[in-house]
Parts: sequence; C-alpha cells; structure tokens
Amino acid sequence: KKLSIEKDVADTLYSPRLDGIPCRVLDTEAARRADRKGFNPFVALMSSYTIAKHMRLPYLKVFLGLMGQGYKAMKQLAHMAMAFESLQKATEEGDTQTGILPVGQVTGLLHDEPAVVLVMERLIQEAKGRQKRLADVFE
Repeated sequence: KKLSIEKDVADTLYSPRLDGIPCRVLDTEAARRADRKGFNPFVALMSSYTIAKHMRLPYLKVFLGLMGQGYKAMKQLAHMAMAFESLQKATEEGDTQTGILPVGQVTGLLHDEPAVVLVMERLIQEAKGRQKRLADVFE
C-alpha cells in the first residue's frame, strides 16, 4: 500500500515477458532485469520443480499435465514458473529490491490510505452532491 501511494503512474512496467501473460509490475531494477532476460527453458524447468513441491504434487504428474496442455500453455506456465520466486519474494516477504511486485493501474493515483469510515463518509458526501446536482437539473 505504501509503495502504491508513494509511486507515480509512470512507475510501473507492463510486459508479457515476466510471467507469460501481460502484466503490470512496479518498475524496479529487478523487474527490468527480468524483462530483459526473457524466457529461459532451463530455468523454467528447474522452477517448475519448485512449484510442484509447493503444490505438494509429484513432479511427474505436473510435468505430464503440462505436456497435455499444448505448447502455448506449456510456455505460459514455464514463464510463470520462472517468475514464481521473484513474485513470492515481493508479495510474501516484502522484498521489493530483488522481488517483482505486481501492481494495478491505480498505482500513482492513490494519495492516502483512509480508514473505512472515512471512505464511507466520502462516498456518502459524493452521492449527496450528485443527487443534488441531478435534482437541480430535473427541476
């Protein structure tokens, strides 16, 4: 949350090369390095073993399941396997220096972190204002 408030809208990187599908991440040196590196089949194969271990599934079952999905799905999942450790570092361990942090387009548009009660009060005030403007238009 803190980073999304501190960063600007231009502080993100959009790329299909990080995890196999187009995604937006915080623009960091680690993210730029991963984007430049692109796909490495050997690293993907090694990383897929780690994912099978995390899922508590036999590696052979995961591998054969991927083979049955076709080349495009295999490559996409291989990309995800390569990104898994970096995504985990940022999202679970909070390491945004070596990890890759997925963010949304809203990054840079947030300017504060209000309590829920304040959000509700803002919504109510905005709704009342819009209601009054509409009432004025139709009078």
